[in-house]
Amino acid sequence: MYGVPFAVALEKGYFKEAGVDVTGFITSEGGGTTVRNAMASEIPYGEVALPAAISAVKQGVDLTIVHGGV
Repeated sequence: MYGVPFAVALEKGYFKEAGVDVTGFITSEGGGTTVRNAMASEIPYGEVALPAAISAVKQGVDLTIVHGGV
């Protein structure tokens, strides 16, 4: 269910309104795979669990936590 807001935003055109060309989303099993997918994308933004983000930072990945999901 965490991806629903992104799907709704894409369907309603909110990304385009903000000037961001989003055509779809890449999903994964989570954790490190999600971090790697996000960092390898054209728009390096992803939603991962806090432990995955902390682990990536500890391993030297240059990332910024933008927000927390609830």
